[in-house]
Parts: sequence; C-alpha cells; structure tokens
Amino acid sequence: MTAPGLAIRACADEDLPAIVEAYNAEKAADGIPLRTTVGQLAAELAHLPHSDPRTDVFAAELDGRVVGGAWTYWAVRDGVYRHDHDGCVHPDVRGRGIGRALLRACHARIGEIAAGHPPDAARSVAAVAADRSPRAERLLRSEGYRPIRCYILMGRTLDEPLPDAPIPAGLELRPVREADHRAIFAADAEAFRDMWGARERTEEDFIAYFSDTWCDTSMWKVAWDGDEVAGLSKNAIPSEDNEALGVRRGWLERIAVRRPWRNRGLAGALIAASLRELRDRGMERAVLDVDTDNPSGAVRLYERMGLVEEDRATMFQRPF
Repeated sequence: MTAPGLAIRACADEDLPAIVEAYNAEKAADGIPLRTTVGQLAAELAHLPHSDPRTDVFAAELDGRVVGGAWTYWAVRDGVYRHDHDGCVHPDVRGRGIGRALLRACHARIGEIAAGHPPDAARSVAAVAADRSPRAERLLRSEGYRPIRCYILMGRTLDEPLPDAPIPAGLELRPVREADHRAIFAADAEAFRDMWGARERTEEDFIAYFSDTWCDTSMWKVAWDGDEVAGLSKNAIPSEDNEALGVRRGWLERIAVRRPWRNRGLAGALIAASLRELRDRGMERAVLDVDTDNPSGAVRLYERMGLVEEDRATMFQRPF
C-alpha cells in the first residue's frame, strides 16, 4: 500500500540535497560505508548513458518533504537493450510503499523509452542491491527480478608492507598529460570491451571520464609502451566521502590492461604502484569493486596483492 500524501514527480535541481540526505541516511542505516554529495550525484545524473535528468530522474515527495529519489538509464550491452535503475528512500519513512512507487515510476518510464527501440530488440531491466540491504532485495524479487551477477568490494590496509611488483621491461609509467587523454580513454574502452555488460563508449563518456568530482589524474598510473597505452589504474581519493565516514580511504576505480600486454605482470605492477601512491598521500586503506565472474581472474590477482572481501552486492534482472 502506498503512503497517503505521496507524490512521485520529476526531480528538480532543488530536490537534490534532500535526495542526497536520503541516500546517505539509507546507507548509514544499512551499515554500508558509502556516502555521496550533491555535487557527486549531480555529476553522476548528468552523465548517465541515454538518460535525461528532466524525464528520467524522479523525486518522492511525502506531505511536502522530499524523502527519496530514483533514476533510470539504458545502453546496448552485449546486444541487449538493458535498462538500469537505482534509487533511495530515507529510512525514517520505510515500510510505506515509497520504494515500490519509485520502482514502478522507473518501470513506466522504461516502457516509454523502449517504445522507441526496435520492436524485435532483446531487452532487460536491471538493478543492483547491496547484500546489507535485504529490504531492497525483497522488493526486487517481489517485482520479478532474479540475481544474475555478484560484485564485491575488496580492500587492504596500507600500513603493512606493500607488494613489490615492478613494471615489466620495456614499459614505463608516465604522468598524465591532457594531450594523452584520448589515448588513455581509448585504451580503457578497449580493455573492457570483452567484459560482461560492455557497451560502446560515447563522447559523453569521455567528458565524464575526466570531469567527475573524484578526478585527479596526478594520482593515476598509466603504463606506456612507446607511444601506446598498455594499461592504467585510475585512482581517486573522495575527500568529502572520507570526511563523512571518518576514514582515510583511496579507491582503485579502474584497472585496465589491453590484450597485447596481459599476462606479463602489468596489472600487478599498476596495483602496487597505486597502493604506494595512496599510502604516500596519507591514506590508510585502499579499496576497489570487482565482478566476481570477471574473465581475467581479477579477484585472484587482487587477493595476491593483499586485498580481501569487505562487502558484496548483487545485480538483479528481469525480462522486459
């Protein structure tokens, strides 16, 4: 049953602080060590693939108070038109049907969008729920979703001896220059092209890659073989998140090695260099996200580099 006084409507810029408050309160209530800011959420919503913040982002207003939000976006992944969605509800109004109302608003919008796609296209709808959020899982299952993929957050302390993994012979690490941005972005896209759920990158993706609120290319590690990018580790320190959580944690956001340079120890060398970089910048812990079914054996590599599982999330999907 939906709460009396609830309205699901298009999100306006002035709704974002309340949605961020709901997001952070929800994560805190579930014991999930993630936080966001208005700037981070605004940047994320502005760069979602095939998503228009004017029509594809919703606010949940209860008796005049914004208590949550949701957003949807889509991309062609492995030949399937996959529609993803995400959202949050403030924990002090749980159990009143607000999450389901936001979910169904996303479903309705997805139906409108899909009407403009080829009628014989393969389609699916997907969302991710943290394993610490059983309420989210129950909601998705009750709407016909089933688990298809698992992601884990891995981390390690930086105050213990770090792995020694030198850059392979013939390669070198170079500081990131603006003139190299296109080559770095192209190398990342190529490295992830054979991963599950890959999609074609766009100019909008390029802009987002170098303009998100965490972006500081001075801490990235990019390995070059002559004039070609062999691999990279895109590292970040989310200072505002760390302050909110009371931690000093750095992220290895993306680790990418192109096929011709795989199985030569480059990924391990990039990780080792990244761990040292984060330690030297005063971080106490390093973390990263990984798909447990990653075909490159990433989980085993990260374990060898001293990272252990800290959290887990599941991707749920249902037929269109």
